[in-house]
Amino acid sequence: MKVKEILEYTEYNVICGDINREVSIIKSDNRNLADESETIFFCIKGERFDAHSVIESIISSSVAALVVNCERDFYSDDELITISRTLNPDLVILSVKDTRYSYATAESNIIGRPQEQIKCIGVTGTKGKTTTAFMLRHIFDEKMNKSIMIGTNGTFIGQRQIESARTTPEPADLFQLIKNGTDEKMESLIMEVSSLGLKQSRVAGITYEYSCFTNLYRDHIGPGEHKDMDEYFACKLLIFNQSRNAIINNDMDRADEAKNYVLNATKAKLYTYGLSADSICRAENLQIAISEKGVSGTRFDIVSPWYNGSVFLGLPGEFNVYNALCAITVAGLEGVSFECLKRILADIEIPGRVQTVRNRLGADIRVDYAHNGASLEALLTAMRAYTSGKIIVVFGCGGGRSEERRKPMGVAAALYSDYAVVTTDNSRNEEPERIVGQILEGFTANGIREGEGRLEVILDRKCAIEKAVSLAQPGDMVLIVGKGHEKVQESAGKKVPFDDVLIAEAAAELIADKRERGKML
Repeated sequence: MKVKEILEYTEYNVICGDINREVSIIKSDNRNLADESETIFFCIKGERFDAHSVIESIISSSVAALVVNCERDFYSDDELITISRTLNPDLVILSVKDTRYSYATAESNIIGRPQEQIKCIGVTGTKGKTTTAFMLRHIFDEKMNKSIMIGTNGTFIGQRQIESARTTPEPADLFQLIKNGTDEKMESLIMEVSSLGLKQSRVAGITYEYSCFTNLYRDHIGPGEHKDMDEYFACKLLIFNQSRNAIINNDMDRADEAKNYVLNATKAKLYTYGLSADSICRAENLQIAISEKGVSGTRFDIVSPWYNGSVFLGLPGEFNVYNALCAITVAGLEGVSFECLKRILADIEIPGRVQTVRNRLGADIRVDYAHNGASLEALLTAMRAYTSGKIIVVFGCGGGRSEERRKPMGVAAALYSDYAVVTTDNSRNEEPERIVGQILEGFTANGIREGEGRLEVILDRKCAIEKAVSLAQPGDMVLIVGKGHEKVQESAGKKVPFDDVLIAEAAAELIADKRERGKML
């Protein structure tokens, strides 16, 4: 493709060179550059490194074209022209407002803008993205049976699953996944859109038919993420700039600001959902902690322009009612029948989200992805209504992520569980003892210390799960949280196979056998 074709849908200024020059490779990583005579290179300023600082070495690699930010800390336009004349006379240099945005649109352009061949639905928010996306996947599979889902649990193209490293993949991976789906005749794309994905313009070039904002809690604040809540919130709102319909949780923190943003700063049509009376789609008459056909969940009445009547949601907790209302709003706009919707909500199961672990102990054992204080508190308070016995929680906190998560998780466990086993999550390159120490601050702030009957520390996660399961008696609940659907554990820079569900199942089986043998003696 010609340089000008690669940069279609991007405003740019030509500093030097011929924009009709042909290129076939797009790069944004300056490491291991060799002969790059067919490459268009995008200089991206990251959190820790600015590629503009090494422009001379990039130009020396014989790149065909170079894209830089208009506002940059290194090399003026005149300096770039002088360097190119000396090192790479045929070089094309262009400046853009945001090289991240231009890079994403270029990756889309080079493979034919596959997102334009499919209906796109985006889900953002602090919590509930995965659950809502799974609900939407079931809705669209029922309607078309041809959907792609991209998110925390990986990518699903039809029934095929592909593992992915990020909730929202980098542009080259993202658009290739979408193209793979369109090549297989998929008709809808449901994707979780993270705040960092929006901040870094990974989804630039996608127009969402529906964009959903599930909720807003304090999270992802720290080095390499967001400097404060205002930036975090502002990044979430960016999704509505590229949306036809905006769907917002009417009861979430800063909902009024989000609605005003949609109405005043975008062209999207606004819809709201929630429990409050002024929500366009709302739930009434909630019956929490009921069981139907052996499934624990919630029954409620939907009041909306599309559906009016009672439904059973096969997932526990008020927080999942909100997730369901978000999906219900999209289903209504899509014209999904009420009978179809009721069947989907009743039968929904989501890996790693309040997932049941089968056992013979008479206990309720669940695995969940809760990985910050707000989500752990919501989980523990919701599940209290579903158990007649004790709640035993096993959790840690990930390394290399916001340290602000750690103490609040300890506070939530101290306030809302009966017994806690603090352990290792994905410590990555941090010392597990340091992470655990910060979690324990939340317990000590509430007068709870290890060895006093409500708390213990077992760093080995497998041993911690086994201990928690061994404590469970009939009627008790064990909640194993933090990793959810994940199949590996990362520590000291290494990843090893690790599945909370399988470990809990094996532990429960061994303990059940021991108890049965004990009764026989």
